[in-house]
Amino acid sequence: YTDFAPSMNLNFEVAPQTVVRFSAARQIARPRMIDMRAGQSYGFDPTKVNSTDLSQSPWSGSGGNPKLHPWKADSLDLSFEKYFTDNRGYVAIAGFYKKLVSYIYNQGVLADFDGYPTGGLTPSLLQGTVTAPQNGKNGAIQGLEFTLSLPSELLDKNIKGLGLVLNGALTDSSVEPWGPGNGTAPIAGLSREVANVTFYYEQHGFSARISDRYRSANRQYITTFGAPNPTGDSSSGSGFTLAQPENVIDAQVSYSFQSGPMKNFTVYLQGYNLNDEPLVTYNNGDPRQVMNYQKYGASYSFGASYKF
Repeated sequence: YTDFAPSMNLNFEVAPQTVVRFSAARQIARPRMIDMRAGQSYGFDPTKVNSTDLSQSPWSGSGGNPKLHPWKADSLDLSFEKYFTDNRGYVAIAGFYKKLVSYIYNQGVLADFDGYPTGGLTPSLLQGTVTAPQNGKNGAIQGLEFTLSLPSELLDKNIKGLGLVLNGALTDSSVEPWGPGNGTAPIAGLSREVANVTFYYEQHGFSARISDRYRSANRQYITTFGAPNPTGDSSSGSGFTLAQPENVIDAQVSYSFQSGPMKNFTVYLQGYNLNDEPLVTYNNGDPRQVMNYQKYGASYSFGASYKF
């Protein structure tokens, strides 16, 4: 296939330290490798050998689709940004709209099983349904995002290095992830509300940050034991679970040497999930059907970097 992906970006300084940005683009994302696999598996149900109803065919199968086209969307973005004195911090509000031209979902397609082994039986039908990824059309994703970066110098010039960053987004989707007419649900992994707050201190080479990030419920397909089932999230009743809202606290401290033989050398320590937030999922959004309750505890990493 051949795709044309133009983009246009415009910036307007509508007032001192005030910028309006607009972009329009065709965006493309490749399919997952597992969706493009060439292999297929098939099944034969001898109890349906005499059926003449395609919906009750003895044949079935599943597999990939090497002929998949990418995810494609036509996107519009508009933002308003106000920068504070001496460009110390800013406030911004942005809106976006993505019209999906093509997306990928699992769909049953009719296939010919002529010549496949039957164990000596002669079925009335030689056709059956194979579930495989296909390209769908229509649907949109739209949302709003707000950002505030507020350094302490704006409030008091004698207080230096402290700061606060706030970010939040509200996203809505009208995409039917299991194909047109097969029920509506959020796209897998899409949270309607996300937010992040970060407090930081940066002065004389020393840096410390602590962040709390929040995301609302989102649809997930989680494999617990065994290999992943590519068709496990192919319909509204095929095993998807709803991950519950979560707050995760992360932190980092670092020091960059400012002079001497170790100049430009930085050491850092990072901590993740300091509040030991669990992963909790409900089957079909029903809190009585807890499918996953997983706690991993906090994790830490230590590292160093050098710039030259």
